[in-house]
Amino acid sequence: LKMGYIEEIVDSVFDMWDDLKHNSDFWNDDCVMLLVKDCAIVGMKYVDKWKTHLKGIKVGSKLSIVRDKKNKYDSNAVSVLNSKGTHIAFIPEKDNSLIAFLLDKGRSFTAKVSDFVVYPKTEMASIRVRVFLEKKSVTKKSTKKVQNKITASKKVKE
Repeated sequence: LKMGYIEEIVDSVFDMWDDLKHNSDFWNDDCVMLLVKDCAIVGMKYVDKWKTHLKGIKVGSKLSIVRDKKNKYDSNAVSVLNSKGTHIAFIPEKDNSLIAFLLDKGRSFTAKVSDFVVYPKTEMASIRVRVFLEKKSVTKKSTKKVQNKITASKKVKE
């Protein structure tokens, strides 16, 4: 699957999402994100004072996901930031190409800590996150696009 089609697929998923919102009794307004990746974050040992930056992080904490275009080791580097905006880790290289591509296209992501373990003997930590693609806010243009699709599908049914 080529990256050029990915954004089109994401838009289609969100269009269906909007379609459900406007035409369903089971819509939940709390559903505003799409799970993209579940992975362990990496590179914490290379961050100065990493233990200090992890204070307050626990299972359920929200973390920010941002592009790191200046990373000389990985052209698709994606940073994970704590609630204060401090870099604490990276999305692994094997998992970051789709996220990097969509960030470059203006999409937004957030991460939620799903597992957090500190190993006292080694003084290292393991953090697992669930990375979510945030839904763009609905604009008049996208609403009109969805309404056109709904109207077209009703005409086909008739």
